[in-house]
Amino acid sequence: HFLAVCQAMSYAPARGVVHRDLKPANIMLGAFGETHVVDWGVACVLGSDGALGGGVSIVPEDLGARTMVGTRVGTPAYMSPEQAMAKPAGRASDVWSLGVILFELVTRRVFFDGMTTVEIFERLEHGPLPSIEEGAGPPELVAVIARALELDPARRYPDARHLADDIAAYIDGRRVHAYDYSAWDMAKRFGRAFRVPLVVAGLALVTIAVVFALSYSQTLDERDRAQAAEASAEVARDRALASERVATRSL
Repeated sequence: HFLAVCQAMSYAPARGVVHRDLKPANIMLGAFGETHVVDWGVACVLGSDGALGGGVSIVPEDLGARTMVGTRVGTPAYMSPEQAMAKPAGRASDVWSLGVILFELVTRRVFFDGMTTVEIFERLEHGPLPSIEEGAGPPELVAVIARALELDPARRYPDARHLADDIAAYIDGRRVHAYDYSAWDMAKRFGRAFRVPLVVAGLALVTIAVVFALSYSQTLDERDRAQAAEASAEVARDRALASERVATRSL
């Protein structure tokens, strides 16, 4: 469902629209698996150059949805730093809100837990931001969250499409761009990606090793029997020669 939201928000900025109020309450899940992003009342259209700012309301002013420049728009707990500082929102602003939602999905706790609106605005402007404890979530998702929640919009995913690409890559078991993989990480990913072929190859190697061991053991047994038979034959021959000599002397 979160990926579907990211994909929906990939389409919106492509049409020049920024939601500005993404939060769990504005994501509706249908009975048949549908995912809907609702409440576009404070959404705005980007300037013709697609740059941050220059946004105008897409809802008629007579409906009371006019967004004034210099006012804070959105829900504080999910509002981007630029929105909290009454700056114009852009594509990366929705990325921030999606990052907060993902944080809460992964950690199962509220991002600004127990903080007042004033405290939230203070954190959004000066930090520090809540962080995920080590081991609280998959490292790759933690890296995605960290990138989506950069205070500087220029350091975040540029838009929801890039965030959606990383989420889809994580779900599919592919490489996530936000995560810096070590050699051990790559080895583990290789093992997961080729688990079945590696198991089959491993079983084949074990089978070959067992067959070789049995064959070698059988060869050793046959050699030992041949050597024993040869030794017995030599003993029998020596006895026969001894008996022949005794008989010759008797004559």
